[in-house]
Amino acid sequence: MVNLSRTFGLAMPVVLLIGSGPAAAQLTPHRALYQLSLAEAGGGLAQASGAFAIEWRAGCEGYTTQQRLWFQGATDDGGLFDSDVRFSSWESADRTTLRFTMRSFAQGEVVEEFRGTATVPGDGMPGVAVYVLPEAGEMVLPPSTIFPTEHLRQLLATAKAGGQVVSHDVFDGSGHALDALAAVTAIIGQPSFPLEDEDEGELESWRVALAYHDPSDFDAGVPVFELRFVLTEKGLMHDVHLDYGDFALKAKLDQMAWLPWPECP
Repeated sequence: MVNLSRTFGLAMPVVLLIGSGPAAAQLTPHRALYQLSLAEAGGGLAQASGAFAIEWRAGCEGYTTQQRLWFQGATDDGGLFDSDVRFSSWESADRTTLRFTMRSFAQGEVVEEFRGTATVPGDGMPGVAVYVLPEAGEMVLPPSTIFPTEHLRQLLATAKAGGQVVSHDVFDGSGHALDALAAVTAIIGQPSFPLEDEDEGELESWRVALAYHDPSDFDAGVPVFELRFVLTEKGLMHDVHLDYGDFALKAKLDQMAWLPWPECP
């Protein structure tokens, strides 16, 4: 079975410069739909087509993300299957807490489900990820661990400062504890052509490549997952390429809508 548990949000641009309102934020709340297709066949996968949807909303105490990736595929021997991965998370505004749920479906039936809460104090002390599904368990997180919001916040900050290479330990809740923690190396290009948006005007953008490594085997140099995309200053992704090693998918932005900011005291 093709494993899509690490979808791109699990490296998605939940990119906030934490502050009191829209003026302090890089990411604008939005909903986006991407059309998914096969970029490179392999690993028994011969054909694939589907879609990826994300909704990112800002709240007064944190930020929520809803994601879904689904597609139908055909194997080399003519077999047909469908895959449907759904991920939701809430991340606290102080960057210390992540609540996550991931459910994977095949032929309409749940085949995997992960749920839990991760905390990192941010004071140089180790964090912990506490799972309640598929079974109760805990995993100690390195003091350097950050969550997706802070990860992408730092990527945008690096891009705006002209940086090109940056690495982080990122926990995203995308599966088993060891799978959900990755050493992520980012290569950021120079500011590229501005992208036009009918509501926002010209948006500065960067080409970004992320390589996800097993932290326990980082020296091997072979990433377990790679993600490439064009990232705008508002946090919207274009021209997405997801490389799973044996095969690769591409996602083209089809529809999107900006969402309102909350009214907070």
